[in-house]
Amino acid sequence: MLTDQKVKALKPKEKQYKVSDEKGLYLLVKPNAGKYWRLKYRFAGKEKNLALGVYPDVSLKQARLARDEEKKLIQSNIDPVQDKQEKKLKRLELSNNSYEVVAREWIDKKRTQWSKVHSDKVLRSFEQDIFPPLSIHALLALQFYSKKSEYTMFLFLLHFYLFQQGSQSFQAPPLRMLYQHWLD
Repeated sequence: MLTDQKVKALKPKEKQYKVSDEKGLYLLVKPNAGKYWRLKYRFAGKEKNLALGVYPDVSLKQARLARDEEKKLIQSNIDPVQDKQEKKLKRLELSNNSYEVVAREWIDKKRTQWSKVHSDKVLRSFEQDIFPPLSIHALLALQFYSKKSEYTMFLFLLHFYLFQQGSQSFQAPPLRMLYQHWLD
C-alpha cells in the first residue's frame, strides 16, 4: 500500500512503470516524470482502466476517494469510462444548443427575408441585450426550474416583442425589463 512519502519518492525510469496501491488503484510513473493515478477494474468481463488525475494535483487521499466513488458506479452496474464519456457529450451538446447558437442560426435563416439593415439591427440587439443575460446557465435554469409552459410562454413573449412589433420598436430597456420581470 502506498503512502504520501513513497509517492513523492518515486523517480522516473527509462520505461514507464506501475506502483500498486489497493483495490485496483495504481500510480503510473512515466519517463517524463509524470505521475498518473489510474483505476484498473473489470466491467462486463473486460479489463479497463480509468484516469483519476495527475499527482500532485490529485493527492493519494483524493485518488482513493475517487476510486471509491468509481467503485460504487461499478457496483451499480455503470461503467465509469462510459459514464464520463456520456457526461462529456451531454455538456458538449448543451453548449452547442445554447440559446445564442440557436438564435444565431435562426437569424441566419431569416436574413434572406429581411433587409440588411433590419437583420443587422436584430443581431446587434441580441448581442447587446439578450445573449449576455441569457447565458447557457440562465437558459438551463429556465428549462429545468420552471414549468415548461412558462418557459414556452417566455420564449413566445420574447419572440413577439422582438419581431412582431417591427423594426421601429427595437428598444433595449424594455427587453431587459421583460427579462428581469420574468425572473422575479
